[in-house]
Order: sequence, then structure tokens, then C-alpha cells
Amino acid sequence: MAIYTNPFIMNLSCCFNISFRQRNQIFSIFRISSFKNIFSFFIRRFQEIDQRFEAIDQRFQEIDQRLDKLDYKSDTYEKASEKVLRLATTFIIAAATVAVLPSAFQAIGPLLTQIIAAGNN
Repeated sequence: MAIYTNPFIMNLSCCFNISFRQRNQIFSIFRISSFKNIFSFFIRRFQEIDQRFEAIDQRFQEIDQRLDKLDYKSDTYEKASEKVLRLATTFIIAAATVAVLPSAFQAIGPLLTQIIAAGNN
């Protein structure tokens, strides 16, 4: 058993001429109260740690929501760029058709006329 050297308790035992048994009861009370203080300290610390974990969890949820939004935006931009590419390809084909067909008809026109004329003879 450890010797309790708290001056306050020692003074109590000397001044009031407390018996050995009563003095041990006082020591037990102080030990119990110190254990209660230690446990309450640990409970507070665990509560603080729990609050920190809750804050971290909330931050992860916010980051997850941001990533979901960015993923949605990325998919939207990808679909839009595919549509723009198709539209640009359509414009290029239409412009090439408009530029090439008149020249082709001018070159093929006399040849077709000769073929038709030769077939009638």
C-alpha cells in the first residue's frame, strides 16, 4: 500500500486525532475522487477526439460531394465536346460538298453529254 503524503490529509489526521481506519477511509475517498477525476478527464478527451473524427468525416463528405459535382461536370463537358466535334465534322463535309460538287459537275457535264450523244448514234 502506498503512503499518502498529502499535507492536507496529514494535518487532518493529526489535528483531529483520527484513527488509522478512519484515515484509510479518507485516503480511499481521495483515491476514488482522483480516479473519478482521471476518468472524467479521459471521457472529455474521448469526446473531443470523437468530435474531431466527426469533423473529419464531415470534411470527407464535403470533398466527396465536390468530387461528384466535378465528375458530373467532366461527363457533361465530354458529351458536349463530342457533340461539337460531330457538328464541326458535319460543317466540314457540307462545306467540302458545296465547294467540290459544282466543279465536279462542270468537269463531268461535257463527258456525260458525249456519252449520251454517242449512245444515240
